[in-house]
Amino acid sequence: MVTMSKAEFLFTDEEFLATINMIIKMDTPLGEKFTPLNSLEDKFSLYGLDSLSIMVFFVWISTLFGIKEEIVHQFVTDNPNFTGIDLRDFVKAECTIPITYERAKKESEAWF
Repeated sequence: MVTMSKAEFLFTDEEFLATINMIIKMDTPLGEKFTPLNSLEDKFSLYGLDSLSIMVFFVWISTLFGIKEEIVHQFVTDNPNFTGIDLRDFVKAECTIPITYERAKKESEAWF
């Protein structure tokens, strides 16, 4: 089993919230209304996304922050009603890629 080493989490709360909203917005099906999270304290809901879009959202989280998909899946399974703070704390604890907000923004835009 290969262990990935942890990386420093390089996002402010505002940058993390903006990144999450950017991914949700880009993953919102055409014709559907995008509703952003207003605060990390909000309960995390993938506002109207279908099951495929929800799965893709977590693949992006996995890819962007270098977290194994199994670990992301376990987090979601163990925390079905998580907040943005819970997601931030999870990513902060598990990220293996020292990515900045600017790089995340560029990568997210390139994906979509």
